[in-house]
Amino acid sequence: MKYAIRNIITIVIVILILIVSGTSSLLFLRTGPIDVIHFIVGNETYSTYQTMNFNRITIDSSYIIFNSTGFYVTSGNDIDIALVYIHDDIAGAGDGDKVLEFYASTTGGNVWFNISGFPVGNDYVVNRDDIAIASPTANGSGYISFSNDVWSEQLFEIFQDGEGAENNPPYVPGNPNPPDEETDISINTDLSWTGGDPDPGDTVTYDVYLGTISPPPKMVSNQSDVIFDPELNYNTTYYWKIVSWDDHGASTDGAIWRFETVPTQDTASPVISGVSSTNSDPLDTETAYGWENFTCTVTDNTAVDEVKLILTGDTTTEYPMIKDGDDYYLNITISTADEYTYHIWADDTIGNENTSTPQPFDLPPNWDVNMDGRGHFQDFMLVAGHYGETGPKGWIREDIDNNGKVHFMDIIAITSHYNEEW
Repeated sequence: MKYAIRNIITIVIVILILIVSGTSSLLFLRTGPIDVIHFIVGNETYSTYQTMNFNRITIDSSYIIFNSTGFYVTSGNDIDIALVYIHDDIAGAGDGDKVLEFYASTTGGNVWFNISGFPVGNDYVVNRDDIAIASPTANGSGYISFSNDVWSEQLFEIFQDGEGAENNPPYVPGNPNPPDEETDISINTDLSWTGGDPDPGDTVTYDVYLGTISPPPKMVSNQSDVIFDPELNYNTTYYWKIVSWDDHGASTDGAIWRFETVPTQDTASPVISGVSSTNSDPLDTETAYGWENFTCTVTDNTAVDEVKLILTGDTTTEYPMIKDGDDYYLNITISTADEYTYHIWADDTIGNENTSTPQPFDLPPNWDVNMDGRGHFQDFMLVAGHYGETGPKGWIREDIDNNGKVHFMDIIAITSHYNEEW
């Protein structure tokens, strides 16, 4: 009775895992003898006879992964893969160690085995029923590949050949955010850094140390992200560091960094003043001849974080403004004629925001010479008054096509938009 209960519990666990995994393919689960579980993916059946931690089994539309070892099998016929043994530490295996053992059987034909989870550059020997059939090397993605004609049931064993590729430790964690020695840091700030590893295929995890003493205590172990969301207090000096680990057990300590949080809770928004705009004379929608310059002053009791110009016509566009002390500016050419409004948006390093009052700004099309919102007889008259004159390109609005001469083509431009309103 206790064996039946144990088998039922195992099946329930696997079913729950399969539901959570959200596989996209047609997947069946069947039971065999006690402690044997079969997975059917496409035309392949996978079984495990080894005691497995089922929360580390991944199933997808064309492959299955046991722990970190994935089977991607290509065969024109149905094929059965029965997993017998996986080395507990493939990355740490030595010369001659068996790292994987499985049975395979099919009705005939050639089968390609692509198996993942091996250290990049390591050499292996594949035996079929005690006879060597392949000598693959793990590629840059940690795969070994080999093919074989398989029928009935064949035993495949994979052994490491040599001591394995030399492992390099992870890179030193760097580029801390907040930067080292930074002050007035918001208590809502996330810590971030850069890491990585010089060996392709190594999996890197990070231990995060953070506290108010140096050296700081460990807060979290073996996280894969390079971002950590801490709970910070006001008016506090923090010390932090990152330790990187690869999947071979090699580690690299980062430096101890320091930052200070803002003294108190800040609810004051940035102060925006002196909002103004100037433009080219004459106004022009072509980038070589027309421009608009927007300026403002933004101050804050802690520190300004970002200032943007918000320009609204038929659509709304945001432009980051350039900082010059407490002053900010932006010089652009608006190439689409429209009736615009613009305002300034700013926030501080705490997250407080402010916006200025919207102000109107009209940009007429070049063919509306007198800028009254319509192409009509008055525009013809203005062009006629300067007809034949020459000067620098775009020197007056009557030079509609910006070629340096008021002539027939400028008349044509008005004619094509006659009685058109904008």
